[in-house]
Amino acid sequence: MSVSLVSRSWTVLPCIAGLPPESQPAAVCQLADSQLLHRLSVIHAQGQVNTAEELVHIIEVQRRGLHRTTACSSMYVYCIRHLQMSKSEAFWRIRAARVGRRFPFVLEAIAAGRLSLTAIAMLAPHIKSANARELTEAASHRSIKDLKLLLAERFPRADRPTVMRAIILAVASNSLPPAASLSVAGADTTLDGIQNMDLHGECKGPVTEVFSKTLVPTDSQLDGDAMGPLHSHDAVADMPTDSVASAATHIASQIVATLSSTDAPVVPPQAVLLAVSQVLSQAVSASGTQSELDAMARADLSPLARDRWCWQFTVDQESQDLLEQAMCFSTAVGTAAAAQEALKNALRCYVAECRKQKFAQVANPRSRTGQSHGRHIPAHIQRAVSERDNYQCTFRSADGTRCDEKRALEFDHVRPLAAGGATSIENLRLLCRPHNELEAERAFGADHVARKIHESRIQARAASSARQRTTARGS
Repeated sequence: MSVSLVSRSWTVLPCIAGLPPESQPAAVCQLADSQLLHRLSVIHAQGQVNTAEELVHIIEVQRRGLHRTTACSSMYVYCIRHLQMSKSEAFWRIRAARVGRRFPFVLEAIAAGRLSLTAIAMLAPHIKSANARELTEAASHRSIKDLKLLLAERFPRADRPTVMRAIILAVASNSLPPAASLSVAGADTTLDGIQNMDLHGECKGPVTEVFSKTLVPTDSQLDGDAMGPLHSHDAVADMPTDSVASAATHIASQIVATLSSTDAPVVPPQAVLLAVSQVLSQAVSASGTQSELDAMARADLSPLARDRWCWQFTVDQESQDLLEQAMCFSTAVGTAAAAQEALKNALRCYVAECRKQKFAQVANPRSRTGQSHGRHIPAHIQRAVSERDNYQCTFRSADGTRCDEKRALEFDHVRPLAAGGATSIENLRLLCRPHNELEAERAFGADHVARKIHESRIQARAASSARQRTTARGS
């Protein structure tokens, strides 16, 4: 006889469209406890098999280049647009597919439930031909915490400097107006600096808000094997929560809860700030994997409201110096407004220069007509084609969907030059590189295009080596 351990007065879910009869809420409610747990295990195992099957199909679609025929410039874009994946889902699956393509036994581990997509993403930077099978076996059935320890033991990294950047710091009182808060603008936010920090304003009541700080490694590098254009935190939204930020937030919330009690003594703001800072400095030694630290350094370009965006990214010292110099010429009032004006004007100049170089876009173009032959494309034809195509790839899939890629665009002859095509406005179009290759494969065959690309790369390497030798002799 099966006895349910816990009885909850939850409302039974209604019928769920798309589920088989045995998985409908009404049927599941009739299962005994042991049957329910068994069914859940079976369904979970089948989901792992389905994940492995999905990766096999992703590998084959990418091998054939079929994503290009659907007006997608990469498999990453295909997964988001046609499979309705989030950016993080597409990232994890394509990364796992790349590892599985090199080492098929990794896909077996996924199907058997020995490895998760998160685990494979953690193993990806370290897995090589020499250690792939052994490392896969060692990582099997490990929790993320245990896997972090395994990687730390096998692939130790140098200690990181403790560097703290104040994102939001505020210590307010119930009895004081918002102006009585901690001001750290421009202050030294290292641990020594915080210990000697001067406070502007006093807090004579219980502390009610403590906003934690975020630890940012100075030498963090993003993974070069990017799956696609990951330009926001959405791409890493499913990554494990950063241990440093979690520890700081947890401890800070405990401090707030304690100090907010009725019988708690009044604590100076600097004491709370110092306590949180010490927690951060201690937690850094136990921080997560490189991928977690890298996630904190990724650029964040997020919409805040209509026509308002938040930019958050890291720049080098030269960029900072240039921004400060540009702000000196700004007529805007306030640091934020001056920085925004300087960046906007700089981007305008940069876009104008890039369009001039790529599409011959100039303020006062010369008036020219006629057609040109050969591979050289006159400036007036470049301008006309790029404006007509709206600076976007013109490839369309069978259902009429247009590729939305606007990067790495190339001029392509609709009727190839080798087949007698003219270099004219009517016979030219803009294509992204993947779709330019696809059209070339359709016209000349995949083997011919692959051979030409290989020859071009050899020539490019030879030219680069020659330039390096010339530079070495000159120095």
